[in-house]
Amino acid sequence: GAQAPPGAVRGRVIDAEGRPIAGAGVVLAGVGGEARGEPVARAGADGRFVLTHLPPTGLIEVEAAGWATRVVPVDAAGPELEVVLVRARRLTGRVVAEADGRPLAQARVEAEAASWRGAARAGEDGRFTFEDAPEGEVALLLAAAEGHVAATAEAPATGDAEVVLRLARGRAVRGRIVDAGGRPAEGALVWITGGAQLAHPQTARSDARGAFEAWGLAPDEPVSVVALAVDGATPLDDAWRELPAGAGEVLDVGEVVLAPLAAVEVTGAPDGPLELVAVSCPPGHPAARVAPRARDARGARFLGVVAGAYRLVLAGREVGEPVVVPPDGGVCVVPWPQAAPEERVPPAVGAVEVFVGDEAGRPVRGARVLVAGPAPAGGPGGRWTAFTGDDGRALVEDLPAAALQVTAEAPGRALHAPGLAALDDPLAGRRARVTLVLARAARLEGAVVTAEGGAPLRGELRLAFPGEDGAVVREVATRPDGTFALEVFAGTFELEVTADGRVPRQLRVTLPAGTPLRVALEPDAHDHDHAHDGDHGH
Repeated sequence: GAQAPPGAVRGRVIDAEGRPIAGAGVVLAGVGGEARGEPVARAGADGRFVLTHLPPTGLIEVEAAGWATRVVPVDAAGPELEVVLVRARRLTGRVVAEADGRPLAQARVEAEAASWRGAARAGEDGRFTFEDAPEGEVALLLAAAEGHVAATAEAPATGDAEVVLRLARGRAVRGRIVDAGGRPAEGALVWITGGAQLAHPQTARSDARGAFEAWGLAPDEPVSVVALAVDGATPLDDAWRELPAGAGEVLDVGEVVLAPLAAVEVTGAPDGPLELVAVSCPPGHPAARVAPRARDARGARFLGVVAGAYRLVLAGREVGEPVVVPPDGGVCVVPWPQAAPEERVPPAVGAVEVFVGDEAGRPVRGARVLVAGPAPAGGPGGRWTAFTGDDGRALVEDLPAAALQVTAEAPGRALHAPGLAALDDPLAGRRARVTLVLARAARLEGAVVTAEGGAPLRGELRLAFPGEDGAVVREVATRPDGTFALEVFAGTFELEVTADGRVPRQLRVTLPAGTPLRVALEPDAHDHDHAHDGDHGH
């Protein structure tokens, strides 16, 4: 069979009877379930394949005609990987409105089974199809559409199945966005987040009267309403509101008052990557993480900070007590916390206890946990892996006294943010605890085209958190036909689109998106002839 070089992965693709499946393709699974690329390896006549490098996500997808695509975690330290494929079946369905049965075009459908994942868009008739669902595995389907309550359904484990997902319009939340002086705030972006649908918030914009309305909240679902405008935002500690009983009602939250944005000065802040991280706010809120706008000998200065409680985080490590930013704006001065007088010697080795939960805090079973950092003296390497149990927990032991990054992966889910285990901190002790959130992925797809003719463009996309110093969340190149697709957690992001000979565009996108995005780029005035020739040369 094929020989695997050091650090590589060797595997074999077989059916349930142990017979090899020749020609099966091996694809590196994308971060958070991004669209699959071309196979990086193929199984030979004996079903064996070799990957020369460990996938960065620790996941591969194995595909073959007539067989269900299988998602498999891999580890170079393990024995030969045995991938058992089962026969594929066709899984079809429809997404319709519960009230009148009309099809919900462009509804997003996510599918997940024990060894498989998939995503599709409903057509104009509300229909969707998965051609590679596994025979013998129950599939959980989740459908979401703008202005409707997300719904789930199970597809049976065997046979061709058509599943109808009926999405209720649910309830509406309406209100008025006003500034601290009671004046209407036009154009404020409003997040209406249901407690049971954290990955599928509804969004709205306030009109000239400051009014907004959004449907799609489930009955008796707690809801958070927060808004962000140019010069103000809803305080982050705004409590969840309980909807009154009774179906089909409208919840009027009255006036939602924006507090002025504040500045925070941290005096005596040391050098290093520093940020304010909100203690509690809805997923995807752009104020969840704030980077300093200025650094000098006095310290660090944060601008445009939303009222609420924050943690000071230096190089991924929380420092001191929470910083409370009051809702009256102004400047909040915070001295850098002083270290405790008694310091212990860092341990030579330690362990990390990791809890992986979903967006509602429920444990995620079978998630792959990856700990990365410098190798201990004489150690086998700087990557350690483990898998979560039924309680969503994993223990990674024999780690060096170092700053270690902790991430997690699971099919069909996206990581909100990596964690950091500071085993090099003299005060941290020999064991660190890290909590990670794997939310259901939200998809962004579309095409990049020329503004003058709509011809496809090869370009690059960069998705980042909003703000001048927003961290980059994803970077992806378009396909040859100008289309793109990527998946992250739900929220609002800044999207930058670039292409040779074209003027870059920046736009704000909120996920999940109801329709594919079409980005048209103008010719660069300094390179007009080159751009013009490229557009028509295909």
